[in-house]
Amino acid sequence: MLISLQGNKIVTKEEFYDSLYDETYKESFTQRPKLTYLNLPIMLKYKVLEKLSIEFGPQIGYLISAKSKWEYENANDPSENESIEVDMINNNT
Repeated sequence: MLISLQGNKIVTKEEFYDSLYDETYKESFTQRPKLTYLNLPIMLKYKVLEKLSIEFGPQIGYLISAKSKWEYENANDPSENESIEVDMINNNT
């Protein structure tokens, strides 16, 4: 059995100019999903040469945990920065 941690990071940056106030605004939005699986691989081994073999096969996985962290950052007004973590398995809390 194996524990597998999977995830990635998605960053969206935006910059726009407000001609009314003559100011440039910079914002960024980041999402980091984190998934934890319990995997049972079923491996088959094929011996090509004496010291060379290939392993292959399916695996069965069970999702243990699924969380996602969302962050909003405003470079012009840090008081608007916000961070939320969501549990996607337990009622999205």
